[in-house]
Amino acid sequence: MDHRLSNGAIIVETKAGNNREAFTVGLNSVTTFETVAYMPEFQSEYGIGWAGAYDNIENTNWGPRFDGQLRQIGPTFPEGYPIDTQMVPYAPIQDNLKDFYDTGITSQNTVYLNGGDEQSSFRLSLGDLRTKGIVPDDEYRKNSFNVSASHKLGALELQATVNYFTDKTNVVGSRIGDQDRPLYWFVLNTPANIPLSTYRDWENPNSYAYADNYFNAYYQNPYWAIGTNRDNDQRNGLFGTLTADYEINEWLSFTGSA
Repeated sequence: MDHRLSNGAIIVETKAGNNREAFTVGLNSVTTFETVAYMPEFQSEYGIGWAGAYDNIENTNWGPRFDGQLRQIGPTFPEGYPIDTQMVPYAPIQDNLKDFYDTGITSQNTVYLNGGDEQSSFRLSLGDLRTKGIVPDDEYRKNSFNVSASHKLGALELQATVNYFTDKTNVVGSRIGDQDRPLYWFVLNTPANIPLSTYRDWENPNSYAYADNYFNAYYQNPYWAIGTNRDNDQRNGLFGTLTADYEINEWLSFTGSA
């Protein structure tokens, strides 16, 4: 029996010796991470507003020059409202748009069994793939089962394969809000002094992330967009092939498949 560990794989192999039969059990495991490398470069000298005037419900960066003072963003809430009118420093926030995105993680694990001798061989594998996307709440999962076998009878060799998979996709929709825009558009329409990543709690009516409390009068909270606009898909597939190869001589053979 032989044990090996290399490059995220664990392999256990047994051999019977004289008849050259072998049996292998293995595990392949791969994990990858992904992040947003960069966002479009915007000016960071002027903040929320339009045509040089401060506007606390705007979605553009054309207000007065930043001065670092506390200023109101969003609507003015009346006395007795569950939350106070929101005040934030009038200063650019580094990576305020980039920080909206998560670190994506993909994990793929495959368990397999191989066996065979001079006349026959087989392989069976089970796969599990899971992805957590860079967009919050985006997910993908796939499970697969594959089996193949071959057997040689003199000049005739038979091969058969069966593949089955099931996968589920849950991602943000591509047309969101009153203007049917993609999610990226909602992120970009956020002024440089807005702490975008603090608006995750969009279902809480006592938070600034809630629809009625959100600062932007023209575009909805991107976290609301993620939570209320989902594209879900589920698929299943089964495929199989059967191949026969008959060797007439060293330079001629017939092959048929179905």
